[in-house]
Amino acid sequence: MRPEIVNDLVCPSCRGPLRLRADETVGDEVETGALLCGCGRVHPIRQGIPRLLPERLAPLDARIAAAFSYEWTHFRIDYDGVAAHFREWVAPLKEADFAGKRVVDAGCGMGRHAREAARLGAARVYALDLSEAVRVARDYVREEKCVHVLQADLRHPPLRGDIDLVYSIGVLNQLPDPQEGFSALARLLRPKGTLYSWVYAAEAGRLVTLLIDPLRAHVTSRLPFPVLRVLTWPSALLLWMLSRGIYRPIGARWPAMRRHLPWSSYLEQLGGFPLSLLHCTLFDQLVAPAATYCRRDELRRYLERAGLRNVLVIPRHANGWRGLGRAG
Repeated sequence: MRPEIVNDLVCPSCRGPLRLRADETVGDEVETGALLCGCGRVHPIRQGIPRLLPERLAPLDARIAAAFSYEWTHFRIDYDGVAAHFREWVAPLKEADFAGKRVVDAGCGMGRHAREAARLGAARVYALDLSEAVRVARDYVREEKCVHVLQADLRHPPLRGDIDLVYSIGVLNQLPDPQEGFSALARLLRPKGTLYSWVYAAEAGRLVTLLIDPLRAHVTSRLPFPVLRVLTWPSALLLWMLSRGIYRPIGARWPAMRRHLPWSSYLEQLGGFPLSLLHCTLFDQLVAPAATYCRRDELRRYLERAGLRNVLVIPRHANGWRGLGRAG
């Protein structure tokens, strides 16, 4: 943690100011220490990361944190197309929406997207995650001095506000109550600031809503994490072979046939990714203790109920919705 960010942080319990106690420093970073609040809370700094968590996690929140701690400390994936993938994912946002801006990555996972936000010219990026993924994220963004990793609950973000852009990819729909997350993040925005979210789409098809989601809720999210990791490997391999061996060749040679294939744009894109990423994606979808597949109108309501204006909701492939709105 770099000391200059202290004035941007608040206690997640009372939202009071924090005072830094540095116990061990390495260069310009505090490796161990604490952030002290007048309410009596002491938030430790461990491995260079402020741990700004609520006093207690509800049982479901603890399960969510455990699931994604395992995922992002066991699937360490980087690949050549990360930058292009990130830009495509957050469209219609452009480089100008990041350049010189104060940005929050809400649910940063392993930190790849926070790194790309920095490389698009962000002035400061706060990368928040509830889980121990923050340890991996810090390694990924270590060369990007404008990125600051915080272990925090995005429903209680430990930031004063005055944020230009908050983005959250595949995270808000994995909260027990997505609206709580949308509203908390919207409160961070400065006037005309933007909140962007990608969520799973209920319109993805009956295979998802009638098979995959019930399987996740009642079976796979309750399995030991190493067991689920092994069980998802054959399915990931099959999906990789299908996308590379069928969807991508057909899309390249006979574009008119795409409309006859289910999820064609999504599976064509997957064919360009490494097998390890597909394995991680499948594990991610099945490990989550909570997940909401949103209809287009539901995502719009989440954004509007958070007090945002000029709301735009557009599809991304056949499996998700992009939604964004601006603070008044």
